Amino acid sequence: MTTDVHANPISECADVVLIADAYLRQAAGGFAPDRIDVAAEADALRRCALLFARRPRLLAITEAHDAAAHNAYAAAGFQVIHLNGNRTQALPALIHAEVATLHQAPPHHLIVVSGDAAFVPLVQQAAQQQTTVLVWWSGDLPAALTEAACVVRDLERDVLPATRRTPRVAIYIDYENIHIGLERQGRRPSPQTILQAVRAESADLGRPGEIHAYADWQALSGGQSGDVQRELVTLGVKTHYQIGRHGKNCADMEITVDVCAALEVTRPGAGVDTLVLVTGDRDLAPAVRRVQQQGKRLRILTLRQCLAHELQECAGEVRTLDHHFAPSPALAQLAALLRVVAYLRQHDFDWAPRGRLVRIIQTPEGELMSRRVLDQLVAQGCLMAGPAARPGSLALNQTHPLTQLALAIYADVAVCCGQASPAGVTTAALRQCLQRSVVMKAQLRPFAADAAEMLEMIAAAGIVSLIGDARWRLTAVEDERRRQVA
Repeated sequence: MTTDVHANPISECADVVLIADAYLRQAAGGFAPDRIDVAAEADALRRCALLFARRPRLLAITEAHDAAAHNAYAAAGFQVIHLNGNRTQALPALIHAEVATLHQAPPHHLIVVSGDAAFVPLVQQAAQQQTTVLVWWSGDLPAALTEAACVVRDLERDVLPATRRTPRVAIYIDYENIHIGLERQGRRPSPQTILQAVRAESADLGRPGEIHAYADWQALSGGQSGDVQRELVTLGVKTHYQIGRHGKNCADMEITVDVCAALEVTRPGAGVDTLVLVTGDRDLAPAVRRVQQQGKRLRILTLRQCLAHELQECAGEVRTLDHHFAPSPALAQLAALLRVVAYLRQHDFDWAPRGRLVRIIQTPEGELMSRRVLDQLVAQGCLMAGPAARPGSLALNQTHPLTQLALAIYADVAVCCGQASPAGVTTAALRQCLQRSVVMKAQLRPFAADAAEMLEMIAAAGIVSLIGDARWRLTAVEDERRRQVA
């Protein structure tokens, strides 16, 4: 795309705006064959901008008759602005227009690839708007431009090399955050499984470096904290012991300190290019912003239900790990049927609308998967059509073996939790109750071999909830949308 110099090239609010002064780069000999060609540099700058936002606003300033620069930047997705040999007059006019636009819609980041003092008003205005300003340039920079920018990096030494070699990746795991998140879903976190999931979701980023894991290892439930830490060490993970205070996970403070220390390493071949934070904790938002300010790539790996809104807002790239811990299809169907049974029994309903049961099932993969699971239960005969007067409703088919199993499991759990105090039933007491069910119900064995696996299953189904220190209570299964309307 080519834009006239008097047009307003940044008319929409963007997460990041990158302005590449290709005109000045060429004048400074930046495109000499022994350094880097214009096409490679344009593509490298595009990839750098993508580290900050998925849809950055890219702007390139070129000399009107420089076809090579025009074609290279246009091919890389830049909006190209031509200066027709009148740079000293046209560039200030262009920047003045951008200052006005930035005042109305400031981006989160402004990246200026230039050493021209004409950009000082734009950089100063961005700083006043709380925009993070990065200046990338090789060569002398005006003092005013350096002082106004938040971060200054040598373009050829610090920025472009990272796009031409395999990036070095450092991984920081808030293990306690992920462990507890899985535990609340009723899953028993396996260190090897968690590590495999993290490695799988970061394999495309580059050459893996050190992996750090943080937790109050003694506080992890199940009495196997030492085993967890030892297993992580044998898997090549550097573990950090962080004591929790007042029931709060304090790993975020140490992770932030270690991330900042890693960013300060500038020795050739010793620093990191990409950081992976495995957490959903909002207290790590400052660390995320620091990584972005330094121009490094960042990826957040987390569980869907653990991701704090504050962290999601500031992190440009987030991936979830839930699918790595998904149950088998048969177990998923039993878990869904257990939720349907719990909802109907708790509300003394004989049937419910199909749409409401979709919301009750609540699979981690979303509504589409919930509909598929419900359709499978209907196809297998576990659920059947409700009253003729209520078209579209579904009821339990109590003659089906899987439905009978779900009804029996829920009855046992309800009795056990109902006999407990308001503080909940202990893990030991609940497992003892479930162990009797496992022994008595042979049809349970394909789903749960022992009481521990059965507890994991019913917690994953959401019919019991973990409260306090290893205590459980029966979950009130509700249609949240119906409650909100009410």
